[in-house]
Amino acid sequence: MSIEIKYHYEHQDQDLQNLYNPDTYYTRDLINRFSSLSNNTVVKRNVPLGSIRLSSASGLTVENFRSLLSFERHWQRHEVTAMAGFELRQASATGYGYGYYGEKGDHIRLQDIRLDYQLALTGTVRKYIQTLGIYFYATNLGILWRANKQHLDPDYSVAKPAGATSAVLPEPASYAFGLNIHLK
Repeated sequence: MSIEIKYHYEHQDQDLQNLYNPDTYYTRDLINRFSSLSNNTVVKRNVPLGSIRLSSASGLTVENFRSLLSFERHWQRHEVTAMAGFELRQASATGYGYGYYGEKGDHIRLQDIRLDYQLALTGTVRKYIQTLGIYFYATNLGILWRANKQHLDPDYSVAKPAGATSAVLPEPASYAFGLNIHLK
């Protein structure tokens, strides 16, 4: 006879912040859809001009209990096998969402930097090499200034893992160093 007992617990949390610039289709469509017109002129904007910030949070908790009782008996050429078990499962989910209209999505981003330097060639090196240069290139260096107080990046939607202190995950920066050699 054998007894098997298993218990499983799972918990997930997610916070999501999206900031849609006024130039995105989503924002323009929402503002235009709910604007009132008279003689092809906007008389009232029910959704104000500006960026739209959507926030949501959700949680999931799952508990699972499983038991199995097995019985096996052999005698001569006969065999008896019996199994009995049960499973209990409970899952609960929570969540909420809300939107802010007219948010500021203005920002200044340091996107690209490229530095080049041509080395002065002298002596016998000039016989074989026409030009010799070194360079450094960096991209996605980050946002220098944001108009919104939530520190959201209007160009990227980001999810904040549970327990994180910031909702902004920076776009990965990349760096390149190189050597340009033009032979004669």
